[in-house]
Amino acid sequence: MPGKNHKHGSDDSNAKGLQTEINPLLLSDNLNLVKQQFKNSNQNPYLQDSSSKFVDYKLQRRFDRGLKFFKKGEKLNEIAKKRKIIHDSIEKNKLELQLQNELERKRLNDLRTKIENAELPDQTKNEEKYLKSIETIPKVEWWDEPYLNETSNSDTLTLVDKYRNDYSNLNEDDDSDEDDEDGLHPSLRFIQHPVPIAAKANSTSESSVVIPKLYLTKLETKKLRRNNRKLIREEKESRIKSGLDPKPDPKVKLSNMMAVFENNQNITDPTAWENTVKTQINDRKQKHLQENEKRHLEAVERRKANALQNSMDISSYYCKVFYFKNLQNPKIRYKINTNSKQLALKGTCLRIGQDGPGVIISIGKEKSCNKFEKLLTNRIQWNEPFKDRDNDNKIITPTDNICIKTWEGILEESKFNGWFMTVCDSREHLISILSRSNAESFLDTPGMEL
Repeated sequence: MPGKNHKHGSDDSNAKGLQTEINPLLLSDNLNLVKQQFKNSNQNPYLQDSSSKFVDYKLQRRFDRGLKFFKKGEKLNEIAKKRKIIHDSIEKNKLELQLQNELERKRLNDLRTKIENAELPDQTKNEEKYLKSIETIPKVEWWDEPYLNETSNSDTLTLVDKYRNDYSNLNEDDDSDEDDEDGLHPSLRFIQHPVPIAAKANSTSESSVVIPKLYLTKLETKKLRRNNRKLIREEKESRIKSGLDPKPDPKVKLSNMMAVFENNQNITDPTAWENTVKTQINDRKQKHLQENEKRHLEAVERRKANALQNSMDISSYYCKVFYFKNLQNPKIRYKINTNSKQLALKGTCLRIGQDGPGVIISIGKEKSCNKFEKLLTNRIQWNEPFKDRDNDNKIITPTDNICIKTWEGILEESKFNGWFMTVCDSREHLISILSRSNAESFLDTPGMEL
C-alpha cells in the first residue's frame, strides 16, 4: 500500500492502482486494519493488476465466440421458404374447403332430387311425421282393391272384367250385379264421370302468379333504400379491391389540394396544380348538371307517356258535380286548380262574382274523381280565415261557407276539353258558358242553389 509521500508521476512501474495520492480518509494508524481491508486485491478494481483475468465470464465467453456473419441471401432464402410453407398451407386449406363445399352441394342436390321424386320425405313440410319409411307405402291402396282382381298382388295389376265393358249402349235391365258375391265389386254404371277440363298452359307459370303490392311506411321505405344503396356500395368496393374495376380518381378540391398525393406538381408548381384542380372541379360540376338535365328530360318524357296512356285508357268518363257558397279565399282556389291538373281532370269551376256561389264539375277517371272529392269535402277548410289583398289585407273569417256534392254518374263522352276556372257576372252568364258544352243540365241537380 503506498505511503503518504507517494506522488503522482512516479517511475515505479510495479505500482498498483491509479497513479494518484491516496484519499486522506483511508489513512489510518492501524495498519493491520488497512491490511485486513485490502487483503484481497480483487475487491478493489483500482488495485488490480493489468495482467489479471476478466471477471465476467459471460462477457468473456461472448468475446471468445467472436462475430458470426450471415452469407448473402441466407436470410432471404429462409424467409422465402417460410412464405412458401404458409402459402402452401393456405392453398391446401382452400382446396379442402372447396372440396367440402362441392361435396355438400352435391349432397344437397341429391337430397333435393330424391325429395322431388318422392323417394324421401320433405322435412320442411314435416312429411317425415306422416311417412315412416318408403317401405310402408303399399303397392295398392285400400280404396283401389275392390276394382282389381284378387290375383293382382303380382307385379302386374289388372282390372275386374265388369269395369272394362262399355255401358253407354246398354239398357237398364242388361246390367246386373247379381253375379257379384257379397257386393265386393261396386257398380260404376250409374256414376257420372265429368269430362276433364284441360288446364291452361300458363296457369302454373310465374307470370300468371299475382304478387300483392307491399305497402311500406315512410321509415321503412327510407330504411329499404338505405340498405339497397349500402349493398350496391359494398359490391362496388369489393370489385375495386379484387381488381375487376379501376380505382376511382381522388376527388381533389381547393381545400385539400396540397394534401392529396397526386404527383410532384403540387410541390414544384403550385399554380399549375391549382389550375388543374379548378379544371377537375369544373368538370365535376358540368357532369352533375348534365346528369340532372338528363333525369329531368326522362321525367318529362315519362310524365308525357303516362298522360297519353291515361287518356287512351279512359273508356268511360266519371263525373261529379259540387256546389259551394263562396270561393273568395285564394288559397282554396289554388288548391282546386292545382289538384285538378295533377289528377288530369276535365271540367270547370264557375262562380257568380268574387264572393258569390258557384259550381264545380269534374270529369275523369273514377280514382281521380274520388281523390278530388276528398279534397273538396274533407281536406279543404272552407271556413278558414284569410287575408283579402283587395281590401288592405283585411282578415275575413267565413262562417257558413260549405261545399257539397250534388250529383255523380258516368258519361259516355267528356263535355269539356280541359280544365278552366271563370268568374261570371251573373247567373245568365254562367248558364251561357255551360250551354256551350251542353252541360247546363248539371244546374238542375238537387242542392244547387244558384
